[in-house]
Amino acid sequence: MRSEELGKLTAIQTGKIDVNKAVPSGRYPFFTCSRETYQINDAPFEGKAVLVAGNGDLNVKYYEGKFNAYQRTYFLFVNREDELLPRYLYWFLESYIDQLRSQSSGSTIRYIKRGHLADARIPLPPLEAQRSIVEKLDSNFGEIEMLEKNLAKIDEKYKQLLHSLLGTSLSPVEVQSVSLDSSTIQENAPSSKEFVEFRKVFTVIPDSHSKIKSSLYLASGDYAVVDQGKELVAGYTNSVATVTEESLPVLVFGDHTRAVKYVDFPFVAGADGTQILKPTELINPKFGYYLLLNAVSKIPPKGYARHFGELKKVSFLVPSLERQVEIIKKLDCAFTAIDTLIEHVKKQKRITAAIRRSMLNSFFAQVEASV
Repeated sequence: MRSEELGKLTAIQTGKIDVNKAVPSGRYPFFTCSRETYQINDAPFEGKAVLVAGNGDLNVKYYEGKFNAYQRTYFLFVNREDELLPRYLYWFLESYIDQLRSQSSGSTIRYIKRGHLADARIPLPPLEAQRSIVEKLDSNFGEIEMLEKNLAKIDEKYKQLLHSLLGTSLSPVEVQSVSLDSSTIQENAPSSKEFVEFRKVFTVIPDSHSKIKSSLYLASGDYAVVDQGKELVAGYTNSVATVTEESLPVLVFGDHTRAVKYVDFPFVAGADGTQILKPTELINPKFGYYLLLNAVSKIPPKGYARHFGELKKVSFLVPSLERQVEIIKKLDCAFTAIDTLIEHVKKQKRITAAIRRSMLNSFFAQVEASV
């Protein structure tokens, strides 16, 4: 049995449009780098496609039919199905995703290049053997995929609940409008209330003198590194602190990731996309954290593009400091309970992903051993 480079067996393409082109309830699937599939009304591509996220949380999808894709999403069409089955290609790339992750680059948002896919070598058993492998994997992973879908639905329900809590607690009193591309979203704001501009609620702390690249993060050091990634602390360093004790607490916003963090300890900012915000005297810092969470939930994701420009267009209705403290207590209590549930779902997803990865790696290791 031979192996061959994917670049010789497939046509590797990428989408042409940005993430913000998605349309709710569109006619066709719109594949981005997210694990979630969006919708759109135009579909320039058609066929049996294996889709690979080009950046972020690298993942693989399979789809047959008309579709559209984000400009950083790769999709592969098999040149000859009498040589390589598209579904077999899908399962191979599912097993190869860890290799792609190890090859990816980038300080915070990891990304892969076309060559990483084109140079990958796939074992090519006879067509009948490929069909047999696909049938076994489809059958064996059917229950796991169903469990993953159910966990994803639960995770999404929790996120909706969080946004609902924010909206109920902060609206119509606090966050009322988000201006996007000259349009304004208003949520039944009382006309007698006046919106407060972003710049009067938050001050941006300059950090250009002390940003540190991820390649320089340490396992321990004098200061924690806070960047735009998912985790609160990304690493450590012995560099000069970006934010010192007297400036605390502050909020960190991920320009690319849209992550929002409340930070009450000295730290060094991670490179690229880490925006540090100091709440003004108008708001309690913790209340400012919830304001930002609510505002970010109303800003459409743009993939790897920057979002801070959109966030700065947000205007807020700010209650009294006493009322802010009441809202903080309510949200802190609710978020603690929901965070516990979300962490349980994340744990189950990690376990399921580990089982899936182990089974795939073992399966294709046997296939490659016979090449």
